[in-house]
Amino acid sequence: MIRSTVKNIVWVLRGGYKPKRFWDSWAHDFIRDPWQVKTHSQHKWLAGIIKKERPETILEVGCGFGRNLKFLIKKGVSPVALTGSDISQKMIRLAEKFVKNPNVAFITAGILDLDSKKKFDLVFTHGVLMHISPKDVKRNIRKIINLSNKHIIFIEQNYPADNPYTFLHDYKSLIKKEKLDIIDYRSDKKLGLDLIYVKVRKR
Repeated sequence: MIRSTVKNIVWVLRGGYKPKRFWDSWAHDFIRDPWQVKTHSQHKWLAGIIKKERPETILEVGCGFGRNLKFLIKKGVSPVALTGSDISQKMIRLAEKFVKNPNVAFITAGILDLDSKKKFDLVFTHGVLMHISPKDVKRNIRKIINLSNKHIIFIEQNYPADNPYTFLHDYKSLIKKEKLDIIDYRSDKKLGLDLIYVKVRKR
């Protein structure tokens, strides 16, 4: 109890949740976590959609150390088609080493800092919007929409977490308000994830 209180006080004094600083500090611990390195059923679902739709360009927003990109290459996706972005430069450096493919492009940038002029056939997140505060999540979703020509996939946590850097959002409602066409929606309580595949209407 005392230790927890002290940690919270230190957290507040340091300015609370600062995404870039936080993920830079967590990068090496994250890649050493066996659960984070493994692939799971949601990855197969993601790969299935990509295999069916065959997008020529794919952006992973918040790629971390590159687990998902490396998985997609193993599933036959051309590295040339892949771009990974992350707010943490340390994560991007780890991703370059983990993926080990010079044909994959990497960008160090937060979602709102990405260039909207550069469009991708498919944009996806995996455990990213869950770390965006409620006051900022709408803006970030709209930015992701602006980055996509055709498809968007959201894979996000759907249960509350006991920490100050993970937020619970009503993703289905947020997406409906943006008038996107939801093709597949799964709220899997066992996985603890919402899996949402949407198509962007042609503008």
